[in-house]
Amino acid sequence: MRQPSPVTSVAEMHPRYMLPRWLCFSLWLVPFSTGCMTSPGAVQTPLVSQNTPVDASGYALSPGAAVDLRCRAPGSSQWTTFATAYAAWNPIPWADTQVYHWAASEVVPASCWTRSAPGQSAANFGAYYPSEGGEVHRIPQFGCVVGLGAAWEALQCTDFPSWTRLTAPNGLPSDDDPLLGIGSLTVIASGLSFAEGPAWDSAAGHLRFSDIETDTLWSVVPGASPVVLDSGSGTHLNGQTWYPGGMSIRCEHATQRVVRGSSPGKVIAGTYGGQPLNSPNDAVVALDGTIYFTDPTYGSQPQWGGATPVLGFRGLYRITDDDVLHLEHSWTDRQPNGIVLSPDGGTLYVSDTQQGEILSVPVLANGSLGMPAHFAWVGGADGMTVDVDGNLYVPGADAVHVFAPNGSAWGTIGGISQGTNATFGGPDRTTLFITTRSTVHAIDMVIPGAPDAR
Repeated sequence: MRQPSPVTSVAEMHPRYMLPRWLCFSLWLVPFSTGCMTSPGAVQTPLVSQNTPVDASGYALSPGAAVDLRCRAPGSSQWTTFATAYAAWNPIPWADTQVYHWAASEVVPASCWTRSAPGQSAANFGAYYPSEGGEVHRIPQFGCVVGLGAAWEALQCTDFPSWTRLTAPNGLPSDDDPLLGIGSLTVIASGLSFAEGPAWDSAAGHLRFSDIETDTLWSVVPGASPVVLDSGSGTHLNGQTWYPGGMSIRCEHATQRVVRGSSPGKVIAGTYGGQPLNSPNDAVVALDGTIYFTDPTYGSQPQWGGATPVLGFRGLYRITDDDVLHLEHSWTDRQPNGIVLSPDGGTLYVSDTQQGEILSVPVLANGSLGMPAHFAWVGGADGMTVDVDGNLYVPGADAVHVFAPNGSAWGTIGGISQGTNATFGGPDRTTLFITTRSTVHAIDMVIPGAPDAR
């Protein structure tokens, strides 16, 4: 994913951002506002203290215009002004008008910070323009625009993942028990043959999941009846996730391929060395658009697709953002299955269902993978997910097993047997969805799930 080049004057702005009576705002560290949080995945979000002033700057259309800096507490919809900046009086030529620079450096109140990663926090921080008319702002690193048809409209973002964070490490790993204060399991779908591939669709506000054996793609809103999205496609879809910009990534057992975008989509991996893949199983996408996926041989079973593996090994693959396929690791004695990234993108977790083992694999600076290492044992380990503290949730044969980032066990979520996968979702990502062979469960958690690349 390419990041916009920093600009030093309004005249250097790319035409796509030169929109009269539209608003772009930039926070030099991280932008936060209603409906959008964005960051180019190739750039590491700076680490700053909660007591360090945050730098914000931009351009107004009126001299001396007031710009309110606002933030909101975790879980609150109420924005509070904590500082006001004022545009300069000296004009700068822009298109057929003039703009006026403003800048501010302010500490975001502690009440507006929330946990976002182990020992780190995120600030819900944005700029608001109470004056009438449009505002035009330089975008040094980030790309967002918002119309001013009504005050404080939700942002529309382009090209970048829909999450980033302003982090404030305290130097210590989180010691918050993810199993304290959680809710009770509820069933939101049942009577399935082999449920898999749960993926929360934030745009539609529902959970997608597949039934591999019946070749059906479902959606469900907790409290409502499941709805068929697609059936009889011949793909026997297994894992699915999201790509930056909102496109889906689908692992198709029967067709032995990985596909991006709406059906039929673009095939981005179907062969290796001129031979068909085994049966792509599960995938995860990094914020920079790198895709990692597993390729065991489970799809060779007739009820799961009837694929014909010929490679002679089971693989762990990487697809770069230019759709080039790389084999990272291969085994003849393992069945790599579930896959998920740690919140900081530095560790890839892979479940080996055959051995009942979780592997941790370091992600190197160029996106390639280091050597796998043992992380934990879980019988029947399958698909996995992580929360923002880096805790790993692994559905297995008897329960959902929960591990801290260092591999120590927090405990289990009982009431689950033959678990197949899990993901976080809901408006605030605090609902954990768990698929089993026959059922989809939901449970309210306290620590939210890590965001996906969408």
